Amino acid sequence: MKSSSDRLSTLLSLKKKKLDKAINALSEKKAGLEIGIKKLDEKKEEQRRVTNELRGSDLTDEGEDDLILYGRYLSRMRKELTQLSREVTGLQEHVEQAMNEVKAAFGIHGSVELLRDRRVESEIKEQVLEEQRQIDGDSCQRFSGRNANRNCRNRRKF
Repeated sequence: MKSSSDRLSTLLSLKKKKLDKAINALSEKKAGLEIGIKKLDEKKEEQRRVTNELRGSDLTDEGEDDLILYGRYLSRMRKELTQLSREVTGLQEHVEQAMNEVKAAFGIHGSVELLRDRRVESEIKEQVLEEQRQIDGDSCQRFSGRNANRNCRNRRKF
């Protein structure tokens, strides 16, 4: 029959797997967040560059069609930036959720590990006590056996 510490060790290994899975999911989500932030930064830099080019150029030589194209281009860039910002915000929420899952899994893992360690200590103490009882019982039997032999010898003398 399995002892309670053996059962807790099995449970602990399951909780360890769950913790590892949560950590891997967190790593993947952090990597996705970093990629999203990088794309957002690149898009912002592109918008700054285009805006600076437009400010530095002489638009009087440009035609009305070109101005409309620049306006549409900047408008599209703003929409893309807004979309990327939403995506990054969503990724940040996913990372926070994954971090909370890791914290919860780590807490459960730690609790089970502590409980298992306590059970192992308890079982060791119980085993030591049982062995001590056995030794004490053996000693009592030897002692009582010697006294019985002495009493028998003493009775014979009378």
